[in-house]
Amino acid sequence: MRGALHDCDLFDWVKALGQWHLADPSASETRCGAPMLGNNHARRIPDRDRRKCPKCWGTGPERI
Repeated sequence: MRGALHDCDLFDWVKALGQWHLADPSASETRCGAPMLGNNHARRIPDRDRRKCPKCWGTGPERI
């Protein structure tokens, strides 16, 4: 099941270890280029236990 939708129809893609990415529903990879393999853990892992991807979320020097 997919996570919450954001602006521009992006949704949360959370990997098993809590890496929090953003993805376009029509793509097979996240905004930063990470493949969306396996399950999306967005419903299972609460926000407080996630780590935002600096590229997807625009918080690092290599932001998109």
